[in-house]
Amino acid sequence: LRLRGPDTNIAPADCGGHDTRAIGVEDYNTLRNWVVRIDNNELWGWPGAAVADRNVRGLRVDHNHIHHNRRQVRKTGCKSYGLGYGVVVSLGQALIDGNIFDHNRHDIASDGSPGSEYEARYNLVLNGPVQHSFDVHGGADRKDGTDIAGTLFRVHHNTFLQDSKPAFRIRGIPQTGAYVWQNEFRHTSESDAANQVNAGGNFFLFDNRTSVRLAFRPSTALRC
Repeated sequence: LRLRGPDTNIAPADCGGHDTRAIGVEDYNTLRNWVVRIDNNELWGWPGAAVADRNVRGLRVDHNHIHHNRRQVRKTGCKSYGLGYGVVVSLGQALIDGNIFDHNRHDIASDGSPGSEYEARYNLVLNGPVQHSFDVHGGADRKDGTDIAGTLFRVHHNTFLQDSKPAFRIRGIPQTGAYVWQNEFRHTSESDAANQVNAGGNFFLFDNRTSVRLAFRPSTALRC
């Protein structure tokens, strides 16, 4: 499927919420163990998120082209907020593999609530970041008085063709760990490519390649 949303802009024309999503895999009351697969789609133009997981364990998002979901508002007179997620996980668990990401505010994100997990592997991130590519919020973002940044995150065997923003940033301490290994980064150092802010601990960065220079020219089918 090709699912096109209402707006590919970073800032909207007005100050409305503009939080529409393409696909929601959600239960707002109970943690569910559902086997859900979203594969081989093009998802773009969704100010909120292309795929949103809330309270669901067992989601797989694979072999999609996810791009131009990049809402970020910092305009005078408007509420300051950021959405624009390729895939966002809130108190759930997702496997995200083999996708092409480009021009999203965050290609992958999590609100970092306890119990949130994702594994990102074999994805290709192109050179159009709005902010850092893969993200995990911490307690400082949620304002809940903790340093908790989710439970478990595995980021491995991805290729990042952008170096203007971090490839992965976790903004607190995961309960089990965040493991970042065997990725290819254009960044000149691992710490520039993947880092932890606001609090330190349970963060493991190893066996990655840096200063990788690869050329990628999308086919016509991959262009917006």
